[in-house]
Amino acid sequence: DLRAGSRERWRILNAAAVNIDDVIIENFGGTGTNGRGITIETTAANVRVNVTNTNLYNINGIGIHSVPGGGSVRLVLNNVNIDRGGASGVQIGPNTTAVIDSSAITNHSVGDAVTIEQASSSLSISNSLLANNVNGVFSGVAGQAPTTRLYGNVITANTSNGLLISSGTVISLGNNMIRGNAGNETPTQTIGTN
Repeated sequence: DLRAGSRERWRILNAAAVNIDDVIIENFGGTGTNGRGITIETTAANVRVNVTNTNLYNINGIGIHSVPGGGSVRLVLNNVNIDRGGASGVQIGPNTTAVIDSSAITNHSVGDAVTIEQASSSLSISNSLLANNVNGVFSGVAGQAPTTRLYGNVITANTSNGLLISSGTVISLGNNMIRGNAGNETPTQTIGTN
């Protein structure tokens, strides 16, 4: 476990694959990369990062940030709880394919549950709770057009929007509960499941 007073955090710089399982990361008060719980900054291609059965609490910065300097990342979050952060719970930068399943991202009073930035990235969120954040999902930064897919999620009680779609595509498979948010709750597209 990584707790208050620790200067360490999970910072992935060069690896083919990383598995983070059954870990508690909490009370990081730093700024920039020192305030993040897990950051992926690799330049290698096809880096696979799996985070399972893990809890992040009171992270001053971004909970989990994929921001490769080159190459690409395949990120899977399964049964991950990210609560009470000072920025976004999960932030997906360039060249990242991310899957979030059976997770809860809550109580980010100045950040989004999930931010997906770039056209070179895609995100699938299933069976997860995104609640009490500024936005549930924030899609597209500076005109970029990422793709996000939603299946079986509860997106509620976010103070600005359930879905903030600056650009890109947010596809609902028609079985999400996106209600009780202050602003937009409508995806760009709704399709059936296969």
